[in-house]
Amino acid sequence: MSVVVDIEDVWKRFRIPHERRTTVLDQVAGVLSILEGRRYSYEEFWALREVSFKLAHGESLGIIGPNGSGKSTLLKMIARTMKPDKGEIKTEGTTAAVLELGIGFHGDLTVKENALIYGVIMGLRRSEMK
Repeated sequence: MSVVVDIEDVWKRFRIPHERRTTVLDQVAGVLSILEGRRYSYEEFWALREVSFKLAHGESLGIIGPNGSGKSTLLKMIARTMKPDKGEIKTEGTTAAVLELGIGFHGDLTVKENALIYGVIMGLRRSEMK
């Protein structure tokens, strides 16, 4: 069977600032403080470390874990809306970012039926979706 998703030693890090900047004025003040030589302080958070797996055509994979464990981050990287800091992600075929919970999903349909409907909306042929 051909490999459709190949994840090799993937790492993803986020830098979370200790000072919260929510308004444009806060952002400008932060830039001015950097120009004056002051530094931001950040906390480093590793969402993913050393993740590796292969998924062959026709196989399924469940990704489970508590909030903040990197599930959505991994899916975003597979869909190429986010890049890993280290490692490589190879995909065969088309990937789509359908990550938001409840967006466009109908509770009376199966996951496969919802995926087929989403694919049609995205302009994919039924043969491509299968």
